[in-house]
Amino acid sequence: MFEHGYFKDSDISNYRDYTAKKYGDLCDSLVSLGMKQKHRIVDFGCATGALVYEFKKRGFKNVVGTDVSWWAIKHGRQQYGLLPNELQPLNYYLLEAGCDWLLCLDVLEHICDEELGYVLPIMKFGTLVARIPVCANEGEVFVLPVSRNDKTHIQCHTKSWWRERIGHKFCGYIWKSAIYDSDGVFCGLWRQ
Repeated sequence: MFEHGYFKDSDISNYRDYTAKKYGDLCDSLVSLGMKQKHRIVDFGCATGALVYEFKKRGFKNVVGTDVSWWAIKHGRQQYGLLPNELQPLNYYLLEAGCDWLLCLDVLEHICDEELGYVLPIMKFGTLVARIPVCANEGEVFVLPVSRNDKTHIQCHTKSWWRERIGHKFCGYIWKSAIYDSDGVFCGLWRQ
């Protein structure tokens, strides 16, 4: 499902719109949350690794991305020159091993109940940054039409549902220039 067509076909996903966003600005916004070059950062659901690449351009050496899409991994390694230890096919061990910062940006809404029930409890991190499209009330559709357009969005829940499901210590919403909470998107920080 998350192979070439997902990233190139606007009838399946919003990814082409997503790539138009400025990854450099996103990286700068994330760094402003307190990330340091010495920190271990895991981008879970990194797609082609564009964000990993931006961190590396800024001198971060301990950053790794992992994604379910073999196409995205291969494409990202070619496009950004990322090494196999920097951009990996889906690797749950990265979640279990622990990191200073775990990024789950626009990924949790794609994960089925069974896998979500496996992934959330094994995550070890200092700080989690999550961005998830949401509905206003449980049982309704996503608030934003763009979120409704992606046929691979299978988890549609409220912010309070996600806060409870993710668990850990919710530390607040994010309001930075390139990543911010809104009525239709839940952007938050958690700490273990």
